Amino acid sequence: MLAVCLYAVIGGFIFQHLESTNEMEECKQGEAKYTPMENETIYKMWSISSSFRSADDKPVHNYMHVDDTYSHRPTYI
Repeated sequence: MLAVCLYAVIGGFIFQHLESTNEMEECKQGEAKYTPMENETIYKMWSISSSFRSADDKPVHNYMHVDDTYSHRPTYI
């Protein structure tokens, strides 16, 4: 029983030693892919939230005008 436990513990340490550099490399590659996507998402969210302003602002006023213009017309597909 003791031999099996020692075998498992020693095997775990050997595996950790052999795979630690590979795991760190995969983590860095994943971070390199994730960070640009995160920044792009944050930029898009900022752009969208910046477009919601009071009705006195021109972009929102223009949208409201277009919405009022076409809201009475039925849409045919």
